[in-house]
Amino acid sequence: MHTSIAAVVVLYADGHITYVNDYVQDIFGRVKDTLIGTQVDDIEWYLCSLDGKPLATQALPFRQILDDASTADDHQLLVCVPERDPKVVSINGAPVLTAEGNVSYGVFFIHDISQRKKTEQALKELNETLEQRVKTRTLELEDLNQQLHSEVLEGQAKERALAQSEHRYHLLAGNIPNSDLYLVDTNMRILLADGTATRKINLELAPLAGQTLREAFEPAIADVLEPLFAQALAGQEASGELRYVLPEATTTISATSSDTLVVI
Repeated sequence: MHTSIAAVVVLYADGHITYVNDYVQDIFGRVKDTLIGTQVDDIEWYLCSLDGKPLATQALPFRQILDDASTADDHQLLVCVPERDPKVVSINGAPVLTAEGNVSYGVFFIHDISQRKKTEQALKELNETLEQRVKTRTLELEDLNQQLHSEVLEGQAKERALAQSEHRYHLLAGNIPNSDLYLVDTNMRILLADGTATRKINLELAPLAGQTLREAFEPAIADVLEPLFAQALAGQEASGELRYVLPEATTTISATSSDTLVVI
């Protein structure tokens, strides 16, 4: 017991202290030589409950074991010695019985678990913080998922609207005799082209989508169409005319623009 890392207290059945080790002074601030032979109930142990309430003598584990021949297993209390930081201790004790079953003496081991309790509290706070972070991140991910879902639905709606719009333009182009219909963006890039007019100059419209006017047409045609498209994008109506010389004949093509459409 001299080499124990806990404070050791041995009591006779009548409550007198017969042995303590050096750790008693570390925990309770008591010099061990002044404790030997002293009645345990006459000593101020400064033991309190974990919420800081002083304990009556009868509530101390020393007296309970001597009186009831019971045991103490990890009985956690505060040691509140004046002018010293409180310590959290774990008291374990058991009676030693005579052949007749009476208490001969009690042996107690008292461990300072202050650091362990601080670590447990720190871990508890860390876990609570992590749990809160997980909840917060989960909510953020749920919001992001909802946002992405809404964006996907919005994108699908736009795609359907665009497809319907293109379908209407194709129907429109197909019902204007000897005409072509073009839909362009601000970079003069052709988004949609349909119709029959440019077949007069042996030009297929299907490959034009995605090309700029300069990429799609010869310079002479692009020089006429670009101003018309520019005026259409500016919200103005305009018309122009170009002559295209074919091997068989000379063809005159008229072009009219309105909004972002050019009809040839």
